[in-house]
Amino acid sequence: CTEMGCVDGLRVTFEPSSRWPAGVYRFELVIDGATTSCTGSLPLQSCESGAALSCTGAPVQIGESGCALPAAEHGFSEFSLASAPKHVQVSISRDGKPVAEREFHPTYPRSQPNGPDCPPICNSASDSWRVF
Repeated sequence: CTEMGCVDGLRVTFEPSSRWPAGVYRFELVIDGATTSCTGSLPLQSCESGAALSCTGAPVQIGESGCALPAAEHGFSEFSLASAPKHVQVSISRDGKPVAEREFHPTYPRSQPNGPDCPPICNSASDSWRVF
């Protein structure tokens, strides 16, 4: 057995068709009926300033990318959940106007990266989403 680990949960990569425009963003996620909201602005602050988004509700991570690049290249890369929800509804707005909305009904394949007789057992799902 090796020491390879794994991460359980859901990961959805954002695939914008253009750059993320500057503005105040709100991510609203309904995760198996429980609501989580995250709000923050683009362009991002400096890389040393910490996370641009603040969230309330169930734990979610939303990737922020480009803090060391010019402001026009700042954006959001993904969202991830450490849990394995059956239903996730996500809406994104910018400056109070809807940008994108989508529902996910993930299935979580089981894998054992270290082989069938070695832990850990992983249950993870991934998807991608063209947000605009």
